[in-house]
Amino acid sequence: MELAEGYFKDFHHSSGNWFYFLETYLLLAIHAKQYGQAVQLLQQARKNPYYSKQRPAAQQRWELYEAYVQFVRPEQSVLKMRHFTQLVQMVPDYSRDKQGYNVAILILQFLYFMQQRDIEGLLARLEGLRKYEQRHLRDPATLRSQLFFRLLVLIVKENFKPEACEKKGQPLLERLLAAPLPGQAYGEIEIIPYEDLWELTLDMLRQLAADDVAAEHASRNRV
Repeated sequence: MELAEGYFKDFHHSSGNWFYFLETYLLLAIHAKQYGQAVQLLQQARKNPYYSKQRPAAQQRWELYEAYVQFVRPEQSVLKMRHFTQLVQMVPDYSRDKQGYNVAILILQFLYFMQQRDIEGLLARLEGLRKYEQRHLRDPATLRSQLFFRLLVLIVKENFKPEACEKKGQPLLERLLAAPLPGQAYGEIEIIPYEDLWELTLDMLRQLAADDVAAEHASRNRV
């Protein structure tokens, strides 16, 4: 991370390489779980007057990075909630050249609807995950995404119970840990590494379960 900070100063803020290097630096921060630093890097990108002059595909990637950071650290994110909601509700472009982007946004959408307890939206995204896996994730290089999709399906099968998901998901997690990384596409597909994202997902399920218990106790006390 220190090396990245040092090299970053060598790029002029008007160059495409500035954004390219900052994108790499941002992913390093996210993969190191330095989410506070990731927020600062996102702010740097947004404040650059040349941000809006990037190609649309590049701007879409930045928006997706922002959405993931918003999801993990909503209190720190620079992304407005309205914009975040619009992003997670958009329909992915299923063109082949956007495969990594599609996988990342489908996963984010699933987790968003799970956190919001929007069962209808969640089931729709679950069906989308299944169809996408069948049509586009047949290559051995996509094994990690296949395994993570199955972990998400498991959540619904186990009725969102964190203990059951953790226990029954362990074999899939072990396969995920042993699976090779998908080369240069790793950062684009796994904005947050799947192992870390699964732990974050289990934490969300635990919080949802705790909220249910608290709500039940409050309801009993009112009777």
